[in-house]
Amino acid sequence: MVWAHVTILDLCYVTYAGPIFFWQENLQLFTLFIHLMVASLTLAFYYLLINISNRFRINKTVKSLNSIKDTSH
Repeated sequence: MVWAHVTILDLCYVTYAGPIFFWQENLQLFTLFIHLMVASLTLAFYYLLINISNRFRINKTVKSLNSIKDTSH
């Protein structure tokens, strides 16, 4: 889905005279490779953020559980 989004955004350029479509440039192998690389890096960054967020939540939960155990004694 990310790859399609990047490709569609790169397909046209809008000016005051109207949109300009880059059909031939967008179908070149190098352009498709760049779109695939951008999409891959975007997904890698997204998964990195998810992992960091999950670790933060787990650590926060463990700390709060430990504080609850400490106050119960």
